[in-house]
Amino acid sequence: MLHRTSQLNRTSDRSSSRLLPAVGQRSMQDESPKSTYEQNKRQAAPLSFAKLGLEVGAALTMETVSPARKFTIRMIGYVPDRSILISAPTREGKEVLLEKGDKVTLRAMSRNRVFAAETRVLYRTLQPYTYYHLAFPSELTAHEIRKASRVRVDLPVMIDSEFDLGLGEWPKSAIIEDLSKDGAGLLTRQILGEAGHEVIINLSVSVSEIHRDLEIPCIIRNREVVQRASGSQYFYGVQFDTLSDEDRLTLNSFLYEMEQAG
Repeated sequence: MLHRTSQLNRTSDRSSSRLLPAVGQRSMQDESPKSTYEQNKRQAAPLSFAKLGLEVGAALTMETVSPARKFTIRMIGYVPDRSILISAPTREGKEVLLEKGDKVTLRAMSRNRVFAAETRVLYRTLQPYTYYHLAFPSELTAHEIRKASRVRVDLPVMIDSEFDLGLGEWPKSAIIEDLSKDGAGLLTRQILGEAGHEVIINLSVSVSEIHRDLEIPCIIRNREVVQRASGSQYFYGVQFDTLSDEDRLTLNSFLYEMEQAG
């Protein structure tokens, strides 16, 4: 029987015997150049898959090795120490075939952590729909996500509105010039509204190589005309209104990575 979210805490403690060795226990032969995943394992804390708290239907990023590809898939469930069940990867609406034995890396965010695990394809099931069994990870690493302050960015976004503000067609393009966990500074040539108006920021970010699309409700707090090399533009200060826990985690993670990148 597949284990669902409510059954995560019933997983056997046997998984703890397969945790990664401590950094100080790595042998000299491991000092050769590593992939991004291997480098991250040096900085990450070992964790059992069952303790991640992933819900059935959770979005995962799956990376294949040969050829190198990246897909967003869904976790259907898992059987401890045996397999993880995932939806079939797709590209442009068409299913992408994975072969038995193909090596893949899974990445996802859960609670306040980002995890990565290497595994391989065990089996493909075609009925009643296509899904895959992946080997239950023997090694799993997770990074705790820290909070960051306001950072300077140059992030193209689309601004939308659910209200008829009499400002023409939506969505409208803009650039986020500064970003924090509570709000953003938007640069645009178009009028987005007045102070107090509600708008929605649509943006795409990548956190630890996991791609996420966010829709963030905002309230315009101020507007001013600024001069740039390309001429006069509007600069809007917006405050984030209501963020889901998942979107807030994604945003904080993105801010932290941007801050570290300097």
